[in-house]
Amino acid sequence: MPTLKGTGQLTLTDMNDVVAQATAPTSPTEGALWWNTIELQLYIYQGGVWKKSTEGLIIGSRNLITDSKVRLLPVGVGSTRVSTSLKDSQEYTFSGDYEIVSGTPTAFLLYPSGTSNGSYPIAIPTTPKGKMKMTFTPTSTQVPNLNIYSGRTNAEALTTDVIFTNLKLEIGSLATDWTPAPEDIDDAITDIELTLGNMANDNILDFAERQVVKDKIADIIGYVLADATTTMPTTATNDAGTSGKGTFYNVRKGAVMAGLSVTDARYVAVLTTYNALKTYLEALTPIDPWDLRTTTQDTYITVVKDTFRTNWLNYYKAELDLTTATAEKLKQNVDDVEVGGANYASNGNFAVIDLTKPLWSASYAGQVKEVVDISAEKPPFRYAYHVKKYN
Repeated sequence: MPTLKGTGQLTLTDMNDVVAQATAPTSPTEGALWWNTIELQLYIYQGGVWKKSTEGLIIGSRNLITDSKVRLLPVGVGSTRVSTSLKDSQEYTFSGDYEIVSGTPTAFLLYPSGTSNGSYPIAIPTTPKGKMKMTFTPTSTQVPNLNIYSGRTNAEALTTDVIFTNLKLEIGSLATDWTPAPEDIDDAITDIELTLGNMANDNILDFAERQVVKDKIADIIGYVLADATTTMPTTATNDAGTSGKGTFYNVRKGAVMAGLSVTDARYVAVLTTYNALKTYLEALTPIDPWDLRTTTQDTYITVVKDTFRTNWLNYYKAELDLTTATAEKLKQNVDDVEVGGANYASNGNFAVIDLTKPLWSASYAGQVKEVVDISAEKPPFRYAYHVKKYN
């Protein structure tokens, strides 16, 4: 049997499951593998033909929908435009959450349009809240616009009241966790500069201005703080997402899912700037800036405008930096896809593996295991177990 070459990070249970032959089998079965030694390319037998293992591999990255956190479609509205940049023959995946306030929609409708229209119904369960997902490929006449209707037909949509949240449109067939579009965080920073900064021009926060602060905190943590609450949630609570999943949770979760290290400075910065904002807001007196009880309606909080503005701005810039880093990492993940290399299965606790017990152990010949330094490989792993010889 020939020596095989491959690089990867995986959980390996039976080496027989991943054996590829150096010549194309004459009578292949579905899923058979063939290592083309001329092209140095792995092929998979699918649907009666040999296909490159990387064929059709597309991983989405950034959210293509701006203002994607909440879209309200009350009775009489029926639809909302989510994109004006669809491309011909490009595969997209749309995902999000919904809440039916009233009406009985039988489906939601994705509606790409250009010189003609497409129609992609998203089946929904009978529950008033749930998730939706649809992968579609618009034709040349169905671009560049994309609307979503709150019913299977326009007439049905006009009679429903639906709230869409966490909408995401991404390239490829894989739906990933919601993250805001980079433009949304840019807009948030502008909003901070023009709204939160300006409203503290007189160095005080009145009742109406505290309402804005309360809304901004809710966006970050994913739920509305009770008026009588005296502290904002910890970063651990935000990361867990058990109380709510706001922008803090989503940008950090998305970064980890993309493969960014939790020690990455941009990942850590979201935590540190949140803590700084939390500490600053909790220290304001004589009441908390999210307290909107009628008994505190005439109470004013004194602030220093520049300090107030800086704490907010630092946090939003940290979110933007991490979102940008996540998009770059997802692109790198695709760029770094390689088939071929050394026959290593890395990043496992190989010291405890008993190589006498696997099903293929009878094929071993001589001393078959060694620790190999593969720190120069991409991604940058450190050590691997290398099976050197077999019958």
